[in-house]
Amino acid sequence: MLVLGCSQHSPDPIRSLAGDSLYARGEFGAARAAWRGELASTTLADQRRAHLLTSVGLASYHIADYEEAERVADSALDIEHAHGINGAELFRTENALGLIAWNRGHLSVAETRFQDAVRTARSINDTASIAKALANIGLVLTDYADFQAARSAFLEAQAASHSIGDSRTEGNAHTNLAMVALRMGDLSTAEEQANEGLRLYHQTDFEIGEQNALGQLATVEAAKGNPRAAFAAIDSAMTIVRRHGLKQEEASDLEILGDLYAEAGDLRAAAHYYDQSQQLFAASKIELEAANVLRDRAAVDAALADTVSARERAHRARLAHHGLGAIGEELDDRFLEIELAANDNVGLDRELDEADSLARSIGSAPARVQSALERATVLERRGKSQQALSRLASVRTLLRESGAEYRWQDDALRARAFAQLALLDSAEQAGREAISIIEHVQSGYQSGPLRTAYAARQNQVYADLVAVLLREGKTAAAFETADAARGRATTERLSSAHRQGERKSTAGSVLQATSLRAQIDTLAAHLEATENGDSRGGGGGGGGSDQRVIQRDLRDRLTRARTEYEALLARADVGDGAELVGLMPTRAARVQGSLVRDEALLTYTVAQDTLFTFVLRRDTILAFSTAQRRADLGSQVRVLRDLLQQPTTNGRGAAAAEALYDLLIEPAVRSGLLDGVSRLLIVPDGVLTYLPFAALQDHRDGRFLIERHLLTFLPSAAALPVMRSRDQSATRTPWPPRSSVALAPFPRDLPASAMEAERFRARLPSATALIDNRATEHALRESLAAGGVVHIASHAELNRMNPMFSEIRLAPGVPGANDDDGRLQLFEVFGLEIRSPLVFLSGCETGVGAASSSDVEQGEDYATLARAFLFAGARDVVATLWRIDDAGAAELADRFYAHLPAASPTEALALAQREMLRQTRYAAAYYWAGYQVSGAEHLGNMEQ
Repeated sequence: MLVLGCSQHSPDPIRSLAGDSLYARGEFGAARAAWRGELASTTLADQRRAHLLTSVGLASYHIADYEEAERVADSALDIEHAHGINGAELFRTENALGLIAWNRGHLSVAETRFQDAVRTARSINDTASIAKALANIGLVLTDYADFQAARSAFLEAQAASHSIGDSRTEGNAHTNLAMVALRMGDLSTAEEQANEGLRLYHQTDFEIGEQNALGQLATVEAAKGNPRAAFAAIDSAMTIVRRHGLKQEEASDLEILGDLYAEAGDLRAAAHYYDQSQQLFAASKIELEAANVLRDRAAVDAALADTVSARERAHRARLAHHGLGAIGEELDDRFLEIELAANDNVGLDRELDEADSLARSIGSAPARVQSALERATVLERRGKSQQALSRLASVRTLLRESGAEYRWQDDALRARAFAQLALLDSAEQAGREAISIIEHVQSGYQSGPLRTAYAARQNQVYADLVAVLLREGKTAAAFETADAARGRATTERLSSAHRQGERKSTAGSVLQATSLRAQIDTLAAHLEATENGDSRGGGGGGGGSDQRVIQRDLRDRLTRARTEYEALLARADVGDGAELVGLMPTRAARVQGSLVRDEALLTYTVAQDTLFTFVLRRDTILAFSTAQRRADLGSQVRVLRDLLQQPTTNGRGAAAAEALYDLLIEPAVRSGLLDGVSRLLIVPDGVLTYLPFAALQDHRDGRFLIERHLLTFLPSAAALPVMRSRDQSATRTPWPPRSSVALAPFPRDLPASAMEAERFRARLPSATALIDNRATEHALRESLAAGGVVHIASHAELNRMNPMFSEIRLAPGVPGANDDDGRLQLFEVFGLEIRSPLVFLSGCETGVGAASSSDVEQGEDYATLARAFLFAGARDVVATLWRIDDAGAAELADRFYAHLPAASPTEALALAQREMLRQTRYAAAYYWAGYQVSGAEHLGNMEQ
């Protein structure tokens, strides 16, 4: 986590009213222009010229133009030396040069400049200037990781500035004391000092200082496990720095935002902010901070399993920090390289020894704790659990004052070590303590996507506790723990769906408060125009190449803007999470009580090396643990998907489908718990979210799973009682429901879609078919709110770079209206109030999210069109796992609606799929296996 320092500036012994007034207000560009104008005079005295050059240097320093800042300040110093100018003027220039060097990471040069400033201040017996220069030396000492000496310097500055009533300088001292306290692991002192700095800055209306204190507070709150407060603080800081055009401070705040998203597990957003920060630091040649962000980015690469890039970036960061003498930062580089090292790395023990020695010499509690955690992790992996526990015990006192991240990691490590030693009671207790901290932090995130991502990041902690509970014979508790890893955000969303009308303006208010949506719309329109022009035969040769360059640039800019907006949505306030059912624990008994007699619930948890399968009936619960590497399971699923997405009937994929049946279904069959079961409710996890369960085959007779059971899919087991309770309390719906609508906006591109819509209208009395330009986004929004079945036969686009911008395409309506532009995007769906008992998304890949094409699974995939409709209030959603043939889609939909009046959506889909697979024309799984029903699968409140 980035920790900002606040530098001490020098008083101006010679005043320039215009420039000084602008400078004091934080208008540094205007101040520099005023001082440059005065410098143009040829009649200036040498002392006045030197003063103005230093002033220009300080203004350039503030707007991160360090090359000019250093050049003009050096010129001032040359004049002062040549003409014997000393005292306050010389101190001011030396101090400014020290600040410029420090900000660029040139620590040895900065230290020399500040020492010169101290000597000059002492020569004129100026106590305030001495204290300021010593405080600035404290910044260098902090980067050298000499925290005690730095703290002494800052305390001296605080006392001196307080004695003369200089609130701004005193505020700087308190902010820097907060920085040192953070580095030393004293969070309570850090918070106290940062708040005092903020109070003093606010008292003197000094916004530049306020943003720095807010950055410190963001870091403190994140370390304490309060992400909501951390985001609020850094958002306030960003508002200030952008208002004043402070590029270095903006880069630092962007890095903090990257840290917050990385800790939340939103790696795309973290990479986005780190890259922005890196660009700003690199442009200003701020070497130390650029190296810090390089390490941050390496950690994201590691989390994304890109170990080659992670190691390369981490190594470059370490070399840069070593060259700059930034010992504390180099230690963090070492920790990352240790995490990236293979278990059999011959140099790993030496690296651990060196890191431990360096951590002890620094005297920082977080450094010693992290060193102990790294050592204990290696020991536990080598099976030396008792040694791992001893190592953790050695920093137990320090851990009590450490941040939430360190504390849950310690508990999780102890749980694994106890489990290795078969001390199951202790392992369970430590595992529960780890999860308690994790869930406390998780509850502090303001939105479902971030809560979900954070839980997914800690997936292995939950899996470890599941394994311990199963060894203890506590099957129900194991099931509850497994479901808790994914169930919070989904259940929360479902339980609060009825309040969407009150909350739907949240995203919109954020959107309207910024220019981001306008920028996105403009870029998207421009890109579409250039692509359409190119598709109509836009010039070839050099012109065509130029066009492609323009399009690539537009796509990159659009992706960046959308990523920024997704991140903004993710941290938007969506209400008090403590009031939501989704934050309550999963209860096995409640889930079982929601099952009917002929149902069984299958839930899966995909851990690093183990697959956990739970089978629930109304009166029984069983669990199975299978040694299975997550990566291998992902490969199996992708192979089967690739084979089935071919419209052939030659039996390709049978072996892969049988292998997955044996892994996922056969244990439950052998247990006897599927005897008499007609319908399976399935809660997939990770890559299993993208598996066509319907096409799994029993090797004994070759029958597909869909031929034996009806299949319904749920985002979590905890969602089942919430959804069925919601259905039972809803108004009874007559069947067929009135106001049912089918939309087919592109009959020319998708010829069968018009027939699909007309067949829908024929199957459901009083239904409407909206075809071509009548099928607008506005019409869809009205249909979803009207309470009837809604069928959408259209293009759907999965945006793998920006999942929240995945969309369903419709006919454009009112020009310039965001809610009628022909693109219903996923983030908009979350804000709808949907009353439909059934939404059928007959498009391409409407049931999958971005992780379907990734080697990295993010736990439950929150960002899918199907789940978005479910969360917004639809009772059941039919969606697809891959691109479906146009004619095949129309055929399946017609068969589905033919059965629907006498069957539930799950039954109707299963009957349609069974009929399709028995027909030569549509027998290939490509045509029918990609359809899934998600929802409660309970239409008992409908009047037949």
